Amino acid sequence: MIHLLILTADAAPNESRNLFGLRTLGPSKISWSVRKHGYNSITLARLQLLEEDEIINIAQSLLNEKTIIGVSTSFLNPLSILNNKLNPTNTADKIIIKLINVVNKLRSRYNNKVVVGGSIGKFYHDIFNADKSFDGGAENEIVQYLDRHFRSGIQKIPYDWDIQNCNFRWHTSDIIQSKEALPLEISRGCIFNCKFCTYSEIGKKKGTYERNINEIRNEIIYNYDNFGSTHYWLASDTFNDNDERMNEWCEMIESLPFNIYYSCFLRLDLAYKHLATTKRLYQCGMRGAHFGVETFHPQSAKSIGKSFNGIYGKSALEKIFYDTFESNVATTTTMIVGLPYETIESVYDSVRWYSEHKHINTSFIPLTLINHNVIPEEKLRSNEFSRNIQKYNYRFENNDIYDWKSELMNFSDAKKISGDISNILNNFDSLDCWFGLVHLAVSDKTPKYFFENKANLVRQTTRPHIESINKNYFNLLKDYVNTLVSNN
Repeated sequence: MIHLLILTADAAPNESRNLFGLRTLGPSKISWSVRKHGYNSITLARLQLLEEDEIINIAQSLLNEKTIIGVSTSFLNPLSILNNKLNPTNTADKIIIKLINVVNKLRSRYNNKVVVGGSIGKFYHDIFNADKSFDGGAENEIVQYLDRHFRSGIQKIPYDWDIQNCNFRWHTSDIIQSKEALPLEISRGCIFNCKFCTYSEIGKKKGTYERNINEIRNEIIYNYDNFGSTHYWLASDTFNDNDERMNEWCEMIESLPFNIYYSCFLRLDLAYKHLATTKRLYQCGMRGAHFGVETFHPQSAKSIGKSFNGIYGKSALEKIFYDTFESNVATTTTMIVGLPYETIESVYDSVRWYSEHKHINTSFIPLTLINHNVIPEEKLRSNEFSRNIQKYNYRFENNDIYDWKSELMNFSDAKKISGDISNILNNFDSLDCWFGLVHLAVSDKTPKYFFENKANLVRQTTRPHIESINKNYFNLLKDYVNTLVSNN
């Protein structure tokens, strides 16, 4: 029997990012973890691409009265739920509605237990009418739950998973295909404490949250030997936060008997400080890089702990893209509209700079603050700005969850400005998702070629490849499920 059946959509599943077909990692790691403890688990991925009936037809053949249904929520959008306005015509909302309907229909037959998990899994507890919810990494917690459910709480194997010694492997049921860009977990946490960040695993100490480099190497080799995998997006919140480890990574990659290609999130000041290492990362297969720049305004950058970007950000990006990366790494940044001290005029000064540097892609997004008079922090994780709004000269004047105001701007202005900028820059919406950048490596064209031409060239180059992966996934998944059911 299947003890745990997990339902999940792709990472950041909206219309533009569906193109990339990037599977989530967390649900498959949970399935892997429970298998190590003697349970059977399958993760059904890419469900945003299927209709409700198609999902149910696959899933119901795997269920019996004891099967627990799991739902991954990490890449679902909580905004509409907060406003009680799920819109069936909105792409992000359609996925939530679909999963809710699927879960309700699946458990209507056997009254199955339902668990939800993800970075803010407990936020979704009520909307899925869940029996149990988990926040963040749950490799140990989920096994404890299964032991209580199936073994009357008897523990057969220690609950001793940790990120440093994680020896994760993809399973046959994950239907991994060659040339598919796989998520590869490098670490779990971040040493920095950016004031706008809502991630819970921040302020970590070095050496406490990084995965053993030999375990990473073993996984890469396993993937190559079993699936022919060579493309990755690195699950690491700040990949280059430790220069010594970066060189350890490069030495490991150079020791492989094959080449890999990857995209990652880099901190700009550290990339510039260690240019030789940054160059080495590129030479070791990096083909996509995302920098969280946030702002070029000096005082604003200082207020969020990124003073470097306010003084040297523009010149550093130019140096790294044109010189260090030799214009051969797809480079994108994020900018935040509404940070302290930054005026609307300053934001548009940055827009003009990006317009003159069209090879460096960017996305401008509004600052998100949460009104904790409406939503308590224990229900929806927050950031430093939201917790201390008066200290940073923000305020909420009504009961709206996000509608902040400052002396320079408000949330409505920030949203409108972000949308207007996207139209001005004609951003490649399919590239604003940094982990999708690695898919440009399937082409023999350089990233500079794409940025000098129309955005649809990206789609023309990658769409057939990704559509083939998606179609093959479902065909192979159905074959796997049919074989599994017939053998049982």
